[in-house]
Amino acid sequence: RRLGGAAAGLVATILYASEPNILAHAALATSDMAAVFFLLGSASVFWWQLDRPTPARIAASVALFGLACVAKYSAVLLVPLFVGLLVWRWGQEPAWRPRAPRLVATLVLTHAAGAVAIIWLFYGFKFSGFSPALPGAERYLVRWEEILPYIGWQQHVVQWCRDWKLLPDPFLYGYAWVLQAARARASFLAGEVGLYGWTSFFPLAFLWKSTEALLAGLAAALVGVLHRWSRDRRRIAADLFLTAPLILFCAIYAAVSLASHLNIGHRHILPLYPALFAAVGCWAASLPGVWRRLVPGLLLAAHGLAVVTIAPHFLAYFNRLAGGPANGYRLLVDSSLDWGQDLPGLRDWLERNNSGPEAQPVFLSYFGSGEPAYYRLPVQRLPFINGFKLPQPWYELRPGLYCISATMLQQVYTGVGGPWSDAFEKEYQELRQLEPGFRDYLTRPEVRPVLLQLAPAEKWEAGWRRYDKLRFARLCQVLRRREPEAMAGYSILIYRVSAAELGFALGGDLRPPAAASGQ
Repeated sequence: RRLGGAAAGLVATILYASEPNILAHAALATSDMAAVFFLLGSASVFWWQLDRPTPARIAASVALFGLACVAKYSAVLLVPLFVGLLVWRWGQEPAWRPRAPRLVATLVLTHAAGAVAIIWLFYGFKFSGFSPALPGAERYLVRWEEILPYIGWQQHVVQWCRDWKLLPDPFLYGYAWVLQAARARASFLAGEVGLYGWTSFFPLAFLWKSTEALLAGLAAALVGVLHRWSRDRRRIAADLFLTAPLILFCAIYAAVSLASHLNIGHRHILPLYPALFAAVGCWAASLPGVWRRLVPGLLLAAHGLAVVTIAPHFLAYFNRLAGGPANGYRLLVDSSLDWGQDLPGLRDWLERNNSGPEAQPVFLSYFGSGEPAYYRLPVQRLPFINGFKLPQPWYELRPGLYCISATMLQQVYTGVGGPWSDAFEKEYQELRQLEPGFRDYLTRPEVRPVLLQLAPAEKWEAGWRRYDKLRFARLCQVLRRREPEAMAGYSILIYRVSAAELGFALGGDLRPPAAASGQ
């Protein structure tokens, strides 16, 4: 509204409130939507206070910055943003320069002190993250010594803060954990599984998961701005100065996202969306005459239609450029599509389509933190990504219904992703010869002592886990070649597997026809 009037604010607000990706994450107890609010809010208020740095405005900026720090670790990007805004103000407003040194010193001290105080407040003013009454609780799941060496030059900063107890230990640990986890992380993009991500990941995710109306509005807004500037170049500096926090925020955040190796979800670029909504709103409000009513109405109607057609499966939204939500599992997985949300939908589908005396066996490979047993799903568990720390008993694959989460189908986190290699095949065939031994070890206690003379228990158990994983990966290789029979909310794919198809998956030649024939 400040940039383009009430009409601009209304269009931007409606776009935000009816954006499928915003609706998908708004109801979840995660840090993503908190980051959307606090990152952009902090950037805007910091710029606002520079215009007239009253105590109230400085206090508001300090509070938002501190809350951004506890909302998500990406708040560290606000530091170069603040520096950029200060430099921008210095370069564009000569009258502001005489008071700049004193103001900058004040802002640095207040924002640093305020952020530290708010972080301590949220951690209860306790340095340790563990109760001293709990034995053996002085260590995290992964020890500090296994994380610090992998975060580059920042290890010295983090260690210094620990030594002097400048910030709570779990806050520092979380920051270090995020840094080391972002160095390399398995991810999936359009049929490829990689460890270090792709520069194209977030641009493609944005292109596939944004509504056609938003994409068209952004393209039109860009053309409109260029036309405006071509007609009057004196407006360029004024327009850029007015929108400085939005421009710098988008530039820094987008640049860091493009360079990131952490390509696990479209949600990581959600903070960019409000700024883009504001751009579309300002363009729509600047249209002349009747177009000022007609074009925004059509734009919002098309945007709203996308929400209606995907509801309630907002997380699975993919536009028609991407082939729609039914094609999403071929392009993106994990939190871009499959975050464990569809167990209730799977239960409902099975009740409608696989009940009674003719019900087939059901096998489930689930990606998420829900518990299938809570929904009373009558399934045999295939490999899960987390396994719920439950040992996997012996089971045989049989013809029936195979319900597989998209992330598990693409084998992103199992270590057996990508094309089925000769090394995987060799390992699978070697372990397959031991299948009778695995079955006897896990189901016949009376013969276990004999088997333990051949190999220790840990080798039998590790061998079974690996064989189970390779066997399932082989099945996924076959199922990916065809369409599923149905989907539960677009994230759990349901296949009806016959005895012949299962036999091929377990023992057939998975190489392409040309390679299999020796050509």
